[in-house]
Amino acid sequence: VIFWGPLAWTVIYGLFIATFLTLIVVPILFYLVTKFKMWLYKDRVSTHKELVPQKIFNMDKHID
Repeated sequence: VIFWGPLAWTVIYGLFIATFLTLIVVPILFYLVTKFKMWLYKDRVSTHKELVPQKIFNMDKHID
């Protein structure tokens, strides 16, 4: 049948492009979005002076 050749090329290139997108493009985009979000929210990160001591939140030792 005459359409098997183009169909085979379509399947081969489709698998190649899907593999390329999955293994190369998606991790790079994930890395770039993560770096951008870290840059965007860098002012919201608490400093050491702003942290509350842990003993205030440790409620399991106070049984009344």
